[in-house]
Amino acid sequence: MMRRMGVAFLSVLLIASSAWAGSEKVGLLVIAHGAPMEAWNAPVRAVGEEVAALVADCDAIAGSKLAFLEFAKPSIPEVVRAFEEEGYTRLIAVPLFIAPSGHSILDIPAMLGLYTDPDIRETLEEEGAEIVDTELRITVTQAMALGDVLAEIMVDRVRALSQEPEKEAVVLLAHGSRMTKPVWKRIGRDIGSAICGRTGITYYDYGLVEVGQSFMENGYPALYRAGEERETVLCVGLYISMGVEKMIARHKDKKGMDGKPLFEGLDIRAAKHGLLPDPRVAKWVVRTAEQALEQ
Repeated sequence: MMRRMGVAFLSVLLIASSAWAGSEKVGLLVIAHGAPMEAWNAPVRAVGEEVAALVADCDAIAGSKLAFLEFAKPSIPEVVRAFEEEGYTRLIAVPLFIAPSGHSILDIPAMLGLYTDPDIRETLEEEGAEIVDTELRITVTQAMALGDVLAEIMVDRVRALSQEPEKEAVVLLAHGSRMTKPVWKRIGRDIGSAICGRTGITYYDYGLVEVGQSFMENGYPALYRAGEERETVLCVGLYISMGVEKMIARHKDKKGMDGKPLFEGLDIRAAKHGLLPDPRVAKWVVRTAEQALEQ
């Protein structure tokens, strides 16, 4: 009897071991752009920690790590190798990017070895980037624009600035991209609809200004038009870790073609923060990875 029980118990162990050996160990790779200024990277690193805490309670994902495309460490190849060394077999790579861009739909897949293009490979090599050589199965997900998180956070940024909605206008400033301009136009319209529908503010506009380089071309005109229509202009920024308060301040003393200060006569309240800090970003990352596993 004891021998039969021992054989049965051993059989259960062998079956369990076979099932574990055949199962995937899934990792979540969060990819951010990275910035030369660590002050801009710090909020993103905090998201990485928040994601790790959420993943700890997720049965389908064994662990998570954060990597940067450029300007900051750890790099994507470094993190992929770390996943390999820890026995992972599959990665869900979630780009922490607002909208589809050359980085998210070309550079990241190319660096992960999922897409090849001679020009992109040459550019990456010139920049000192390493192409990942791995046997891990990797899935790259969509950017944040396909969900509701952008509008939800921007609505809250506006509410934090708003005092008298009937007297206020909202101007949203964002990076934008010539490559995906129609997508950015849709994002701008959708966020505007959410803001006006939930705050009682009836004037909204947006400008695609990169990280300030196109402010005079696209940002200032939107602010000026808004100031002509309402007493106060609320300015919010659709950036991962950059607010628009400093961008507005940098242009405060500049003068226009008429020699007058740019913002003379304008009452502008600008948001200090972009999308971060906000716990909904980390939740979006984990939810996106879980949805990718279900497909």
